[in-house]
Amino acid sequence: MENYDDEKLLENYEAMARAYSKALKNKGFVFIRLEEEEFSLLVDEIMVIFCKIMASLDRLKDNMYCEEMKDLTMMNINSFREKFHANCCHKFKSVQSSSDCFLTLVALENMLTLKLMILSVKSGELEFCHEIITKRTHIFANSFSIDGFILEK
Repeated sequence: MENYDDEKLLENYEAMARAYSKALKNKGFVFIRLEEEEFSLLVDEIMVIFCKIMASLDRLKDNMYCEEMKDLTMMNINSFREKFHANCCHKFKSVQSSSDCFLTLVALENMLTLKLMILSVKSGELEFCHEIITKRTHIFANSFSIDGFILEK
């Protein structure tokens, strides 16, 4: 009688699993790794955020920074599609008041920054994501006055 050997047993199971996987692939089954699916969902989520930002900018079109932000957002969408083969997203329309829409835009920009930071880690595209974040933050920060504060006594 043979002695029990974990390594030998493991090799047998690995060979069986590979053969089973190959047989299923030959029959048309497709296997997607969970990491790839999560990555795809993150890319899709970022595209939806971009589209919601566009809707907010359309609603706030009378503000001086909106055209510059819209141009940058379209450029970001196009480069994002090219880099990550992202699908075209839905067209949204903002139905909020201007002040609520502005607050939503601020929240969307923050959410976009967080999602791009996560994407930069998962994809290794640190420079690409950093450039998007930096340009957007620069325009956003320069679009609003930071005057109007005095020191309390």
